[in-house]
Amino acid sequence: MNKRCNAEPRCSSGIFMRQTCEFCARVFCLTHWMAEAHGCGAAARRDARAKFVSGAYSRAANPAAEERRKALLHLKLDRTLGKMESSRKAKPPKKK
Repeated sequence: MNKRCNAEPRCSSGIFMRQTCEFCARVFCLTHWMAEAHGCGAAARRDARAKFVSGAYSRAANPAAEERRKALLHLKLDRTLGKMESSRKAKPPKKK
C-alpha cells in the first residue's frame, strides 16, 4: 500500500486518509487531493463543462416539461406572495 503522496514535487507528508483522484487514479494526501492542486485541473474543467452542458441540453430536450415546470413555479410564487400580502398589517390612518 502506498503511504506517500504522489504530488510533484514530492510531498513529505504521510497519508493519513487516502484520497484517489478520479482523473489520474493516483493517491494523494488531504493537501493535494483536489485536481487543481496536483495537476489535473484541465481534466477537472473539461469534466465540469461536460456535466454542465449535458444538464443544459437535457432540459432543452423536453420543452413542454420545462414550460410546465415554469408554470408551476409561477403558481407557487403567486401563492407565497399572496400569503405574505395577507399577513401584513395595514398601517393605521393618520390623524389630523
